[in-house]
Amino acid sequence: MAGKTERLKVQNTTTTSAQVLTEMLCDRCGLTAKHFDREFYEFRSVDFTGGYDSLFGDGANVAIDLCQYCLQSQLGRWLRTSTASQVSERKRYQNASYIESMWAALSGWWVRLHETSDEDFKLFIQSAAKVLARWGCSSHEVNLLLPDLDRCEEISSMARCELMIRAGRYSHMAEILKRLSLDSPNDAVSWLRRPSSNPSCSGQSALQVMLRGGLEDIFEIEGMLQAMIESPSISLTHSPAGH
Repeated sequence: MAGKTERLKVQNTTTTSAQVLTEMLCDRCGLTAKHFDREFYEFRSVDFTGGYDSLFGDGANVAIDLCQYCLQSQLGRWLRTSTASQVSERKRYQNASYIESMWAALSGWWVRLHETSDEDFKLFIQSAAKVLARWGCSSHEVNLLLPDLDRCEEISSMARCELMIRAGRYSHMAEILKRLSLDSPNDAVSWLRRPSSNPSCSGQSALQVMLRGGLEDIFEIEGMLQAMIESPSISLTHSPAGH
């Protein structure tokens, strides 16, 4: 009888009507993770009701689910973490000459965008996508490095301009890697994904820096590669494995 009673208890627990969250979808990049995936537990959600004089509307429900990659790329520089470096990443954005050079690049590409046909634009973006594939980027990584790739015809001119800038930078970096004899797929993937001792990476890999999502992060890695071309004394080495 004891064994039978125990079986009945088990049956009762499996018929409960309690709802269990088993899947998460990132509202920014579309990454989907099920409850047995590690990524599922790294999602973060915001869900609140707007109060009086709220910019979102009094009584409006506001919600968003973000994967860890989008949380890092969009809010990483402001997030407080216990292991964060004592030197704020914002220091990089306080350099006036750096900001001026970034916007100079943007204005130049803005002109180029309006001189480029839709067909040439698509070919240019597709070429950059092939570079990312050669670097072994997953579909999720491509979605972060070339956002809006699948809906070029629908996005605004400003978004198209940013997409064109990103594509140009990846193609240029591929050329630099070739000059550094790192153009084979294995060499490029290894270099981009290993933690780097270069100050531009601060222990992260070059790809991790670019995956933060900002144009300035891409310029940072491109500048690092360009410096290696201009100054052979700059080391190409990365941090040893496990460091």
